[in-house]
Amino acid sequence: ADTSPVVEDNDCHHNDMAGIGCEEECTPLLRNNRCHENTLAGIGCRDNARPVIVGNHCFKNQAVGIGFDETKSSQAVVINNRVADNDKVAIGIHSGWKVRFIGNELSTSKGMPPVVMVFKDAEADFLDNTIRGSGVAGIRTEGVVRATGNTFEAPALRAGGPPQSAVWGLPGSHINFSGNTVRGWRQALSADKAAVTANENRIANYGQVGITITNPTTTTVIVGNSFESETDRAGVNVTGGQAIVENNRVEKSKPSGVKDTDPSKPQ
Repeated sequence: ADTSPVVEDNDCHHNDMAGIGCEEECTPLLRNNRCHENTLAGIGCRDNARPVIVGNHCFKNQAVGIGFDETKSSQAVVINNRVADNDKVAIGIHSGWKVRFIGNELSTSKGMPPVVMVFKDAEADFLDNTIRGSGVAGIRTEGVVRATGNTFEAPALRAGGPPQSAVWGLPGSHINFSGNTVRGWRQALSADKAAVTANENRIANYGQVGITITNPTTTTVIVGNSFESETDRAGVNVTGGQAIVENNRVEKSKPSGVKDTDPSKPQ
């Protein structure tokens, strides 16, 4: 039904399905709720719903923290929520959705799932969020991702094993990655058979290469990024396609309180 309810300041927990569900083209405002220990999602959205999700805390749910199931065409706005310690991903976005995330704290604390999964034929914008995790990715995408001004943190750099990328682009994805701060991920951005633009990002404590792109589907643009590492490591590696790689800097980390007197190295 085409309704616009306000769902505010509730404790939604230990339900057999989601803590809060929105469906059937409703346009709810979900504000300042606590959704935890539910069998499915903390907050689940489907059937062309168009929710505004503000200031909720979704944690310890057995599926995702906030989930967007496959739909024909819908959109959502997600602002200032805390989503942590759910059994699967913090955020899952399936086809048909366009979702905008602003000022959220999104995290996972165990296992290999990404913090956010964006599936094929979905779009997501991320602005000024903090994304923390120890799994394969902060954001793993088959769809369209635009990430600007976010902070990506990983608790420990893994030298080997499964992937560990702040953003991992799968074949067919489109990624615009600009003005983000990345710390502790093996790679800030890795993508294969994808369209990628990465500008003005600050990347520290990474693995052998900060940004790795293989077989891009369009001309890759990587401009004005800064890479900081305790050892001399490559900033950018693009293979199998055309790329514009300009004005990137690779710098060696300095101990606290020591001024950097060496010029940056263009790459």
